[in-house]
Amino acid sequence: MMGSSVNSSSLLIPVKRQRGFTVLEIMVSLIIISITVVSIMQLTSMNLRNLSKSSDQVNALLAANSKMRRILEMDKMENKSWREADEQGNTYEISINEIRNKRTENLAVKLVEIILTLHYVTAHKEKMLTLRAEKLFSSVEQAKINTNPSP
Repeated sequence: MMGSSVNSSSLLIPVKRQRGFTVLEIMVSLIIISITVVSIMQLTSMNLRNLSKSSDQVNALLAANSKMRRILEMDKMENKSWREADEQGNTYEISINEIRNKRTENLAVKLVEIILTLHYVTAHKEKMLTLRAEKLFSSVEQAKINTNPSP
């Protein structure tokens, strides 16, 4: 048998090339897709929570701003503090005080500071918001208002 030669190509079995994915490749891709979807859902839920919080803060700020504007429109302001509530359940603490008395006593002006603190409830938590404003009155106008109260 020395002289016989075996053709090596005749011993090979032809292999068909398989097309498609293996089970391992499919599992890895499903895990990656699952992690991505869960991450996106968590971000969306956090964004919705933050949007709700900011909506509550904006509504509280609008209510406080509206109340402050009504106070600033008052013709007469005396040093006083009071507390009141509105129909939405918000509670306001309002304080009006004359400031810089020593600097303005020789001037024909009066400077008052208004501090408004709004207490509101969101998601069963009480929160508060404080606004500060100053208003300048002419001492002559203020004296007229004090001596001639409107009916």
